Amino acid sequence: MHYYDKLYFLRNNENYVQNIAHLEDFLMFRIYSVPILSFAHQMWSQIPWYLKQNTPPEVQNMIENPGIPSLLNQQLNAYHIQRAIQVLSAYQACDVPLTQDKSVSQKCYKLTSTVGDKALIKLKQAQPTDKMADLAIRTSHKFLAEDQYYMSFHIDKEMADLLITPMYLTQGDTIRRTELYPRIQLTKGCLNHCSHCDVCAEPIVSHMPWPMFRGLYRALDKHYQNYPYENAEQPFAMFFWDSDMLDYEDRIMQVDAGDAGLWVYCEGRPFQYMTRGVKNDLNRLALAKALFTPCVSISFVETSMENMPHNIQQLTRTLDVVKSVKKRTINPFILHWHTKKGSHVSQKIFEGFEVKKGLIHAIGRAKQLPPGEAMPPFPSVSAPQLIRPNGDVIKPKFKDGYINHIPVYNLFEREQRIAKHPLLWTIYNKILSPHAKQIDAFLNKILSR
Repeated sequence: MHYYDKLYFLRNNENYVQNIAHLEDFLMFRIYSVPILSFAHQMWSQIPWYLKQNTPPEVQNMIENPGIPSLLNQQLNAYHIQRAIQVLSAYQACDVPLTQDKSVSQKCYKLTSTVGDKALIKLKQAQPTDKMADLAIRTSHKFLAEDQYYMSFHIDKEMADLLITPMYLTQGDTIRRTELYPRIQLTKGCLNHCSHCDVCAEPIVSHMPWPMFRGLYRALDKHYQNYPYENAEQPFAMFFWDSDMLDYEDRIMQVDAGDAGLWVYCEGRPFQYMTRGVKNDLNRLALAKALFTPCVSISFVETSMENMPHNIQQLTRTLDVVKSVKKRTINPFILHWHTKKGSHVSQKIFEGFEVKKGLIHAIGRAKQLPPGEAMPPFPSVSAPQLIRPNGDVIKPKFKDGYINHIPVYNLFEREQRIAKHPLLWTIYNKILSPHAKQIDAFLNKILSR
């Protein structure tokens, strides 16, 4: 049982609810009941800022004005049902990827399943009963939503293996094979414009819908969690590439990067954050929640092309957020990237947090640094395969110190081909997949007709 499932099961147990630590967990995972709202009303002045900010305005209003328990329960049920109608309706015809940038190309996809469509019809006709509220939560809650209500991805072991990039490292006279797991990109694009960025990230930001990430993650991790790749160079825990982890958001299901890490952590699996630091309230809240997961790193960049006063100020603001989360389970570490000329900032700016130093190599945007600042580029660079927010599978290739992104296929188009030719897919999956490399081109030709 996932931790959030346990919380949901115990939401009406007053002995369990009336514990400040448990109350904070309920508010963290947005799980509500009349006992929770009533106790939150009593304790609201003691609730940390990030849990208050994490609580939707409608629920805050219920906490501040709880009223008669029976009416409060109806009000809460009606809130869940209305939220579910909004969520399922939006995902029935969803523009992918999610973005506010009009320059990003989008395609409309149906992310709900037929089971989800039937649930939506039922919810539109529902009265605010406990049973209907439970259905609403099971269809639309960012943590508690069940997979059956959304589209699934056909990913067998052979495909999971093909998405892993082998890498060979020389250690003395021996060559060791390691693996790069694929990156499901929660966000594509970055606003930081770091001078050392090896992938030359562009400030055009888009996001992967949350049900899509959940479906892809579980479809792949059911294979990867059983693999003996303990020494993988990059484990299946990194979901960023040309982006800042804290910028992720899905406004439909109200998910941020902090929620993403909590969800994966509750799956019993690792999740890694890397961020330049907080830029806005979205980042502040996401970082606060991320501090309850195992691995958060803050990137601090020092080159002649950086605005160093801004960087120091951003680091200070970020560490202020960290220190404000008194019950955090970890302290983040700081990755201090600098040129071969060394560092010129005072160590005091790191405020006693663990610092790991890294030299910048002339790859990507770092090739534009003045002569003598960057280390020579690596003789060879391997990169993981990417699954972009729009469903494109990409093979990155480094050439002359820059990266080229080579499209392989699109997952949504692949799913449509499977739906169109289920018999051919069965033959491929059950009989021919061991020979995938030899027959893939031939099969794609047939399926594209």
